[in-house]
Order: sequence, then C-alpha cells, then structure tokens
Amino acid sequence: MVQQWRAAGLTYLRYANICADFVRKALKEPKRTEALSRTTFEMTKSEWSEGKVAKRESLTQEAERNNVSSSNK
Repeated sequence: MVQQWRAAGLTYLRYANICADFVRKALKEPKRTEALSRTTFEMTKSEWSEGKVAKRESLTQEAERNNVSSSNK
C-alpha cells in the first residue's frame, strides 16, 4: 500500500512541513503568533578548501522564496 503523500509526489519531510504549516495557521491568537515566530531559520552552504571555508552562501532567502511560491499554488 502506497502512502498518500508518496502517491502525491511528495517526500515525507515536505508532507510533514505542509501539515505543520496547516496546524500553525489553524491556531488562535496568541498561540498562532508564538508558533509562527518559531518557524524562522537560517541556513548556510559552505564550500571547504584545504581545511578552511572558501565560500559561504546563505540559503535562507532561497528557502523563503521556495516556500512562498509553493504556498501560492
């Protein structure tokens, strides 16, 4: 038996994130604001060369753009 999220073409992590977003948005104030404030994160990608960071790139903006574009669907 195939899980519904897999049949829809989602990974489990994406499915869990969508479910968590719905739960956060369903909460009443002030719990909703508290829960939404905890969803922020910062992610960086670092390339290493000879034991030192050669290049560091912030992925937070890219993740936010992907999240906004997926919620507009």
